[in-house]
Amino acid sequence: MSTMDSETFKKYLSALSADYRATLAEKLLHIDQMWKELTAGSTAFGPMTTLHRELHTLAGSAKTFGMPAVSEAARVAEHFIEPYALVGALPAAPQLIEFESLLAALRESAGPRPDSTDPAQASSSQP
Repeated sequence: MSTMDSETFKKYLSALSADYRATLAEKLLHIDQMWKELTAGSTAFGPMTTLHRELHTLAGSAKTFGMPAVSEAARVAEHFIEPYALVGALPAAPQLIEFESLLAALRESAGPRPDSTDPAQASSSQP
């Protein structure tokens, strides 16, 4: 049985972290899509539970891969939506707006998407 030396292990962890970061935008997009489906009228128990579970998973995995801001933002959104997920109902209008701002904060905590440009930056570079 071979053992991994510390340098090899660090490289392995770094590769895992890079893979996680590369898929983070996709995970956030999936959460956004679930939320859009729910706000478009799908208030079934299943989709709300899935959204809650995805936020919970993201909160744990982001922390594991060294992204504490993403973890914290996901955890806040998870705790906010949990009571609604338990009954499969959407929050009232003011809470909808609050939850959407929590999702925006989650996206922001992840930083810019590697495959897109920030519209604010693009518009500021024009005269």
